[in-house]
Amino acid sequence: TLPYSITAIEDEAFDYAKSIEKLIIPENVSEIGSKAFANCPFSNFKLSEDNPYFESVDGVLYTEDMTTLVAYPMLKSDEIYDIPDTVTTIHGGAFYCSEYVLYVDIPESVTRIEESAFESSSITSAVISESVEYLGGHAFAWCDILSLTLYPVEEMEIMYTYNGPFYGCSDLEHCTYIIPDGTTEFNGVPY
Repeated sequence: TLPYSITAIEDEAFDYAKSIEKLIIPENVSEIGSKAFANCPFSNFKLSEDNPYFESVDGVLYTEDMTTLVAYPMLKSDEIYDIPDTVTTIHGGAFYCSEYVLYVDIPESVTRIEESAFESSSITSAVISESVEYLGGHAFAWCDILSLTLYPVEEMEIMYTYNGPFYGCSDLEHCTYIIPDGTTEFNGVPY
């Protein structure tokens, strides 16, 4: 159990803490950093009933207003996950190393997919709609993506830190990129 006095869980705070099987997020925690629970063997996230900042829905951690998907449990057994259409941001490292989810339905409400959001996860299929304005570095790095549909728009900001959002993906040959009519370059790169 974490102390009541903790107000923030920093980036990568419990990274590779494989001996922690259960964790209850205290009521005063109002901030959770990127990849805070990376490689933690959780099948669900639990939080104090008195925490006004976060919500756990079917074991998945969201901000209280359900606009940010903060963390998806590494050992959650669902192969398909539908993100609620209230979500606008997929937090950095949210699905990092999730072992079972193969497809995540990313609704058009999502405008930001932050750094390492799906990195090293088991996801094999993704559709990134034209509503996404920001695609973070390593967002899908080291995934065995077999099917990717990307609807890039001129305004989409793609971060190429750490070699880009699809770094280390083994098979992007079968991916579909839907290019808007009249587009001659994307993020400064000519088509």
